[in-house]
Amino acid sequence: MRANRPVALPPESVGALLRRASLPIGLGLLAGAGTAYGAFAYGPALFLLTPVVMGIGAAWIPRGPHPSPGSCISAAISTCLVVSLLFLLVGLEGALCLIMAMPLVATGALVGGLIGGMVRRSWERPGTGAVLLLVAALPAILAWDRPDVEAQPPSTVTTAVIVRAAPAQVWQQTVDFAPITAPPTGLLRTGIAYPTHAVLRTEGSRRVRECHFTTGVFVEPITTWDPPHHLAFDVADQPPSMQELSPWHIHPPHVDTLLRSQRGEFRITALPDGTTRLEGTTWYTIGASPAWYWRLWSEPILHAIHRRVLQSIAEHAERAGDRTVGATTGF
Repeated sequence: MRANRPVALPPESVGALLRRASLPIGLGLLAGAGTAYGAFAYGPALFLLTPVVMGIGAAWIPRGPHPSPGSCISAAISTCLVVSLLFLLVGLEGALCLIMAMPLVATGALVGGLIGGMVRRSWERPGTGAVLLLVAALPAILAWDRPDVEAQPPSTVTTAVIVRAAPAQVWQQTVDFAPITAPPTGLLRTGIAYPTHAVLRTEGSRRVRECHFTTGVFVEPITTWDPPHHLAFDVADQPPSMQELSPWHIHPPHVDTLLRSQRGEFRITALPDGTTRLEGTTWYTIGASPAWYWRLWSEPILHAIHRRVLQSIAEHAERAGDRTVGATTGF
């Protein structure tokens, strides 16, 4: 007997393919926009459950009665990529955050594609299962609770540099640092807000530091004033965390909520070799979950912001120290 060979399927029109893809793509657009712009929720419903359900629906895109797991996974991930591109093109989201979220989204799509393939192979009426599963899942996606930011303990990021200057000179440059002329590097070139200069203002008996970023001003009431060792402050107001990379001028809700600074401090410590250790720390919360995943992004971003400030302070303090030495020695 001759072995059974796969049956060649006749050519298919683009319209037929789009009809099968329209359900998971439409649900992805509706659920994504509903959770991000309606419920203002950036959590498992948006980043995991929505891609899982889209992946289940996408398992009906491949042709044939018994699609392979690989074809179902490929269809699921491709569907999520199409939805992400549509979000970018219509101005619902920017490129940077879509890239940040993609590992979570792709994982959900992979799981959904596997589940959808198994469901499809066991369902008697092709297509019926996709409709029932996706319609039933939509209310669950939109009703999923948002991350409880208020209940989160603040995360911390600390960065330090060694300065070839005395603590008093480092303190002077730390309190209100001069304009930073160095161009942004690394992640700070992608639209992430970064500092440009800081100004100390006195309001009666209160000291308030204003740290200017590319998107606005951080208002930082001073809580500890211990020259030249310790400067601490709360964050009373802050600007958006980024300017999204987009063909349009957009302002998604997460630019105001994803990364929120609570307070910060600088510690200045004289070292035995005559140098000074300058250390900056930020306490912050993340308005998205899973928090452990978003910390993989927030920590290098905050380190980059810290390094930009600390290195500029160090350069100005070292130049001031050189001028002091020159004036003392007569050079």
